[in-house]
Amino acid sequence: MALGSNLCAAITPEAFVQWRLQPWGDARLTGLMTMGALDLYESGVWDERSLLAVANYVVWQHALEEETSRFMDSLLGLGLGDARWAELQGEMEWRGDPTQRPTSPHPEIELLSGRQNLLADPQLWRLEVHDEPPYSGGAYIGGIDPGVCPDGANALRLDGLWKGVTGGLVSWAGYLSNELALEPGESYELSLTMRRANSRGGVYVEFVPERLFGPESSFRLSLPQGEWTIVTQHVSNKGPQSLKAQLKVRHLGYGPLWICEPYLVCTSCDGGAAASEVSPGDHKVDLSEPQPMCRDCGTP
Repeated sequence: MALGSNLCAAITPEAFVQWRLQPWGDARLTGLMTMGALDLYESGVWDERSLLAVANYVVWQHALEEETSRFMDSLLGLGLGDARWAELQGEMEWRGDPTQRPTSPHPEIELLSGRQNLLADPQLWRLEVHDEPPYSGGAYIGGIDPGVCPDGANALRLDGLWKGVTGGLVSWAGYLSNELALEPGESYELSLTMRRANSRGGVYVEFVPERLFGPESSFRLSLPQGEWTIVTQHVSNKGPQSLKAQLKVRHLGYGPLWICEPYLVCTSCDGGAAASEVSPGDHKVDLSEPQPMCRDCGTP
């Protein structure tokens, strides 16, 4: 469909820029979407980021379709500068044959995997997308990305499609974990492995209900672009009662964010630590500052 058609003439310029994606199953729609994306880019309506957002999605969801291959081939002569393009070409190959993707178990993750994990199968976590009024300034899509985690497991994925000026509440997407129990007087270690393809925007780790946690309940993470990063955090229930809580990871940025290897394990359950009294109004669970560490190089 050409931008000069009567149908497109009835669409406002804002609708072309502030766009959203809905999943589809028909390969013919892949061809229509990718041809439309190229038309918008070559006409100057879209910038490279919007074109890349479509490429990120079709390589994720439709890598085996001929329409996706033709789309990726048509991009080669456009002089696109983002480093993510070269990575997507490699993804096309291993998504067609997952056995070609190398896996890399990590010693610290393997130690955690030997203990009871309070974070259930991440595929049971709930996807939350808040990108419609009263939220503004971006659009998101999320889902399971098979086999992309460093250990070969499935990832939780969030894609920021575009970022713009917000007129109120900032758009975001995230995942909310299963409910977990923090026992009185016990200490825990949280570990998440994450990677983001673009450093624009924020990634937050939060515990809810926030009134239980302190001195902060929400933390913005410092994640480098394009590297798998292990984020660890200490959690201590200093109160006299078992508490129900959930973990939330939020993406307020552009491009894909992958969430892998979620663990919350008790580190004091064999030691019989005593609970301390908490005065009314105080938070009941202490949270440390999250600590990022490069997964592949082993240094902070």
